[in-house]
Amino acid sequence: MLRKWPFNPEDKVQLMWIKSPFRNDNKEWMVPLILRNIEGEIRIVKIPWGLFPGFRLGQYYANGEEIEAYRSGSIRKFELDGLGIGFLYKVSEIPEGIIDKELLFTIKDEYVYVYDNCEITLYFPCTELVRAFLTPNSTLAHALLEINGLNLIADCRMYQSKLYLAVNQTVPKGLVTTDFILHLAWLFSNPAANELWNSVLPGIRPRGDFVLPLNLFKDVINDEEMKPKKLKAWLPLTGLNDIEVRGIANGKHFLVHEIVTVGNLNLPLKEISYSKSPRIKRRTLEINEPAAKVKRIRKKKVLKDIGIDENPNSVSKTIISQTNNNVFMFENLPHIIRQEPIIKKERIKHSKKASYEKDSKTIEDNAELKLGQLSDEPLVHERLFSGAEVLYTGNSHVHPIEFQAPSISNASVGYGLKLFFRAINNLNNFREIKIVDQKVDVIPTDKPFSYNEDGGLRKYALVTVKFGKETRYIVEVERLKKIYLSTLIIEPRYKPEFADQELFEVLGGLLVGLTENYGKWDKNQLQNHPKARIHKVKHIEQWSALDWAITLYNRLEVPEETLYPR
Repeated sequence: MLRKWPFNPEDKVQLMWIKSPFRNDNKEWMVPLILRNIEGEIRIVKIPWGLFPGFRLGQYYANGEEIEAYRSGSIRKFELDGLGIGFLYKVSEIPEGIIDKELLFTIKDEYVYVYDNCEITLYFPCTELVRAFLTPNSTLAHALLEINGLNLIADCRMYQSKLYLAVNQTVPKGLVTTDFILHLAWLFSNPAANELWNSVLPGIRPRGDFVLPLNLFKDVINDEEMKPKKLKAWLPLTGLNDIEVRGIANGKHFLVHEIVTVGNLNLPLKEISYSKSPRIKRRTLEINEPAAKVKRIRKKKVLKDIGIDENPNSVSKTIISQTNNNVFMFENLPHIIRQEPIIKKERIKHSKKASYEKDSKTIEDNAELKLGQLSDEPLVHERLFSGAEVLYTGNSHVHPIEFQAPSISNASVGYGLKLFFRAINNLNNFREIKIVDQKVDVIPTDKPFSYNEDGGLRKYALVTVKFGKETRYIVEVERLKKIYLSTLIIEPRYKPEFADQELFEVLGGLLVGLTENYGKWDKNQLQNHPKARIHKVKHIEQWSALDWAITLYNRLEVPEETLYPR
């Protein structure tokens, strides 16, 4: 959510770029966002650094609120060699046409990491590399810009192939999941990831950024050394990795907007043990003694300031959500053990038959630390972190649904959609129908149904077909096992076709309803949608691609006189 909205409330605005962070006059880290409306007007909005993990390039907004099902770009999958050729370039140094000319003057000094795999050249904005690999949530984002910030999150000890993490008590309890622990372990144990983490703060902090009075250094520090530095980052990968990204293609060039999935990562550990908050175990002891006047001595809670947020005025109520931002896949997952400290507390209960002699005692609670394994079974999930967002302000629900794809990428179709696209190809045999566009994207990722049976993000397909002056939109959701879910045909109620924004709102609502309804279409949405008639098309596993195509053709109700040349 953007509180200070610089456009008209009804304007649809796209996030075009995220610039390098800087410190303002109050010594707060801020991030400039480059926004552009449909008329081409560009504005810059500055947000606190803690909100940075919730923003993606290509996201659209209206009156400060993000339009959940509205992002530019297409999903593509590439195989990268972590030891391959990659270089840092300023935006002004890359070939023309990759970035809009209207943005060049504003972001010309920003850096992108350019990777060439001989077939296509990928351009990664450095801010996106930092967001995807280092800061999936605000807690890690604040720690990144602190000296030894990773150690503020957890104390780490490593012996051979075993790693122990003692998570700091200031880390929100809801954030400490097994996925979060795996992410921390990767940051601590992977040399490339650790090197990238340690390079960020020295890379952007000006040499003249001292707490001491600057007049002590007037002969040493010049004006140039007081200027903010630009963020530099690179891919912290080693070996061959599969990477799934959303972005814009331009010939053999691909500008990455968002890193969605990274596979074949190596975590050189066999076991990870971690501890967080202790569990209190209470016991009542009954004694046959007179009731005494009890004076309890309680230790005051001390709130330890770890320096993650220096400005108390910028902190509001913490909101924790389980929105997935990125999925990291490992070749071999280590065994996860939670070591749970147990504090035993005893309460003394006096017998009613005791005499009423007056006495005074002081009772202190004793603590004993006991380590116990939470589960003996190894984890089977192959995700690095769920991207649990800890945002101090705003709405953290970001659904990575990408539209406006120029074409479909065979590498990212997914096994569960192959038969559907064979059926779509068979629709070309009907001269009355013209296939206008095909897109493959991922459904909202905040529910269990958002993931396939193999642990990957569940995709869906959107196919636009025309016959005469009419337009229909076919929606199919990926499924690898026997999940009974009908194909949808969306028909505009009051017009021949939808504008892009209208289609995105209709489709986005259906997909969000699907995830919230545990993988079933919302009947109320299908039957009572105000803007569209939505038809369900059932199909069975025994059908061939041609059977499916014929069924779709019949449900489209195409007039026979409509013919398109082939």
